[in-house]
Amino acid sequence: DPRTTVTQCLQAMLTAELTDNAGWELLIELADGLGFQEMKAEFETALAHEEEHLQNVRNWVSDMVLEQAQV
Repeated sequence: DPRTTVTQCLQAMLTAELTDNAGWELLIELADGLGFQEMKAEFETALAHEEEHLQNVRNWVSDMVLEQAQV
């Protein structure tokens, strides 16, 4: 929709990143509970990368909202 703002798009991305991180956290918990320690370690590495993505999107949303509040 061309009426969608960049901030709204970033908020949708934030929702997706939060969901993604929650998924990795659940996979880590499952792997740990089933005794798959090597798999758990790989999932923890993936989560660490996803946490970086989440922080980037959080920063972008924050920057956009603060910029718009100054207008």
